[in-house]
Amino acid sequence: MVDKNMVGTVPGDESLGADDCLGLIGDIIAKVRKGKLTKRNLQLFAERLNPFFVPTDLTVNDGDTRWEEIRTQDYFVVDGDVRVADFPLVQLGIHDVAYDVGSFDHDPTTREVEDWQCAPGFRPADRSEAETYIDNLPDSTKQFGESPVVSLCGKVANGFVACVYIDNCGRYLDKSRLDNWWDRNSRFLRVRITE
Repeated sequence: MVDKNMVGTVPGDESLGADDCLGLIGDIIAKVRKGKLTKRNLQLFAERLNPFFVPTDLTVNDGDTRWEEIRTQDYFVVDGDVRVADFPLVQLGIHDVAYDVGSFDHDPTTREVEDWQCAPGFRPADRSEAETYIDNLPDSTKQFGESPVVSLCGKVANGFVACVYIDNCGRYLDKSRLDNWWDRNSRFLRVRITE
């Protein structure tokens, strides 16, 4: 089973001292008592805990015309064989998405990543969901992106799956063979099925 090889969820593994944690917990309790704990407040607390924090819940607009074409100027590399039809959208319109990000303790194959993405309760992110996630990565993660964020989000055909990912060079639309290997430092994206 692939999940036994997962190192854990990402982002980050920075640790804080006990005083830092108690101070943050005190801030959270004070906000709750005053009725001022919003989603944005929680995000700010998480960013204080980890400067590489990425929200796990985002709103995605699949109706954006951006997904109807591939604008090569938006990418560092676009595989010449990639077409819009390789990235079918799962859910149309504006919707909330709950993301899950993980990594492996070895260099996984594309097939292993795909199996992890399709575990019970999850599905691969479609292109709009994956790119919305990438759009919301903090600049610090994009600048020091030695750990690529990868989403296998397209149709599987002829032993290949379409994917979108970002590393320290930029954003890619590509195709990956099912038997290709990904670096163990890569972080992989999937979506929680909430309905």
